[in-house]
Amino acid sequence: MLCRDDVLKQYTSVFKPIYKGRPPQNAFLYGDTGVGKTAATKYLRENLERDIEQKNQQLPVGERTTLNVVWINCENFTTADHKTSSYQVAVGIVNRLRDKGNRITGTGYAPQDVYDIMYEELDKLEGTVLVILDEVDKISNDDTLLYELPRSRDIGYVENVRVGVIGISNDYTFRKNLSPKVKDSLCETEIKFPAYDAEELSEILRVRARLALYDDAYSQETISLCSALAYQKASGSARRAIRLLRRSAEIAEEDGSEQVEENHIRQADKDLEYGNIVESIVDQDDEKLYILKALAHLDNAGLTPARTRTIHTAYARVVRTYNQQRGGGAEAFTRKW
Repeated sequence: MLCRDDVLKQYTSVFKPIYKGRPPQNAFLYGDTGVGKTAATKYLRENLERDIEQKNQQLPVGERTTLNVVWINCENFTTADHKTSSYQVAVGIVNRLRDKGNRITGTGYAPQDVYDIMYEELDKLEGTVLVILDEVDKISNDDTLLYELPRSRDIGYVENVRVGVIGISNDYTFRKNLSPKVKDSLCETEIKFPAYDAEELSEILRVRARLALYDDAYSQETISLCSALAYQKASGSARRAIRLLRRSAEIAEEDGSEQVEENHIRQADKDLEYGNIVESIVDQDDEKLYILKALAHLDNAGLTPARTRTIHTAYARVVRTYNQQRGGGAEAFTRKW
């Protein structure tokens, strides 16, 4: 990985005990989107699995290290409010470990029954089990899993395996809101991934450009502008910089240009901004979408800025229209106003 030597050195210390057959460390990773948290975890995981395989080839069967990795993206279990629960994540872990025909549903079980099933499935494995919870901040106020899973062997929930947990978060406030007991369990090692600066983004883009584009299809000015825009508008996100370069190249190709020019990059930046706005709107729950639609109606009518009473009236009209279409009523949606 590029431009991540310091943080990789710190992160490697989390994986070393596993290689040596010792109990794994628990770790909490945090940083903005696109700064390499997930990529670094995949990179070190692959290296660890390769090194363990090479080591095991030289050892008797009884002395070999066994590693099982369970990777869960908590975002995949969120509801309309974009949050999930320990219960739903536990269901996800169970189903990741079971065959397709033997999986459980996300409803109909008592929480403790799901946790018992999860620990039973984990205990069927051997050696070390590394549970990676990507976007762990999606887990809401119920932090049962975050407390118990890292301590599962000490508590007595598992006997045959050693469980380590890595939590990955984009939310800087998430750790602060964890209970002290969860911090003690999950945050044994904390690793902050800082944002890339403009020069680091340029280095990353130079490597990507050499792999993806013809030499004469871009210039150093192309790299510098993409890096600067990603640094300014996306908090140093390498993901945004790479997407910007790719979209710029697509626009240049659509225009029949032989090289990516500044106007292509500017248009690509607008396209990505528009996509981000659309994505953020789509991700809202129904109530917030109703409010946005009400505000749009008011703005189109030239009635903005508007007072709260006017917004409420427009909001109620939107909800009433929507619910008439599906045979409901507006009262439940407007009561909190």
